[in-house]
Amino acid sequence: MNACGCGCSGSATSRNLWIGGQNVGVAEIDKIFRKTLEYPKASDKELKAVLVKELKQYNYVPSSLEQDYADALWKEYLRCKPDFMK
Repeated sequence: MNACGCGCSGSATSRNLWIGGQNVGVAEIDKIFRKTLEYPKASDKELKAVLVKELKQYNYVPSSLEQDYADALWKEYLRCKPDFMK
């Protein structure tokens, strides 16, 4: 486990996030986060779009909760970013 406790650069491939008032398992979260490394000059808005696009590659995202998923994923991304950027 990393210093932030999220396991971003470890072997964990899924994590539970609080989304839309429920604890939801998100698969391949480390892959999703590492995808942002391919866009070093992207704005926050662009990175959020990359995260959501990648999220949908590995997880079902109900359209009615897409913004909730995006917000939760962004919050977790910012929390873990120092660890997987190494």
